[in-house]
Amino acid sequence: QRHILGLSRFDASNQYIAADINASGTITASDLVELRRVILGRQTSFTNNRVWNFVANMPSIDELKSNVTYDSYHNVTNLSHDFMYADFTGVKTGDINGDSYLSTGRSNENIQLSYRIVDGKAGIKNIEFFVTQNIAVTGFQFSLSGLGDQVNEELTSGALKMSQSNFSVKGTDILVSWTANNAIELESNVALFSMALNTEVEDLNFTSILSPELYDEELNKLDLQLIEKRSADGFDELGVYPNPSTGDFNLEFVIDESQEYEVEVISHNGVVASRTNHFGNKGVEQLSMTASLTSDLNSGIYVVRVKLKEKTLTQKLIIVD
Repeated sequence: QRHILGLSRFDASNQYIAADINASGTITASDLVELRRVILGRQTSFTNNRVWNFVANMPSIDELKSNVTYDSYHNVTNLSHDFMYADFTGVKTGDINGDSYLSTGRSNENIQLSYRIVDGKAGIKNIEFFVTQNIAVTGFQFSLSGLGDQVNEELTSGALKMSQSNFSVKGTDILVSWTANNAIELESNVALFSMALNTEVEDLNFTSILSPELYDEELNKLDLQLIEKRSADGFDELGVYPNPSTGDFNLEFVIDESQEYEVEVISHNGVVASRTNHFGNKGVEQLSMTASLTSDLNSGIYVVRVKLKEKTLTQKLIIVD
């Protein structure tokens, strides 16, 4: 995708051959579309290509820029002795970064993808996904087991714009894949996206259908680790969910001792859009902020501020239509 948009160019001949997914001789957006369909299992094979191609006499980059064409055979005439130098280069379709050639094509680095299960309307369960650290990403993929027959609707966008093209169902598994033209800055504790299910969910597990991995702004590949986002992960954390929200949202935090506290919702230009007072007992406090308490917030970015005796907690809130 970055090559098509001119953001970075291929620097090896095998990349051009691997990127020509539909074997049309050119690298276009249609190649990207077909590759994603295969990754998500919407089609089981390439329409006009093989998984592996074997190239005889690898062409130069300049030759492939205008037309991705190559010989897949050596022409031998008048064979009268051993022919030992008919080399071929194997190129796996879609494998732009050459992982198939490495015995260990995966970095030792990893990043955690956390999830939170919250109650939705009419018995629906919403699963929200987060990263646990601030990071700039260009893409990720993973697959989840045992949920495919319970998906209620398409993915709901959060910090990332998601659509029907970003996921598919294969049997009882859910496959998710997302890429961006430019790196997107993600913040911890702001939901990336959510999915709705028709059933109770105890825990989530990755499957091996899609390798769980994330790509940072330098296109380095990081292994994803899936963890459950626990209530009030730390004493200084304010949980806000769902986030983004259409108006109603919940707060979750720890109170060191029973006390009164104040909740403010502040717009991006510093205006206090809502201020309410509450009482909470020692322990994990859960507060439902309905539209009646928040004065029907307009779509935009806000900061939620909880003022306690011993500390002040803040968290970003996104309101969408």
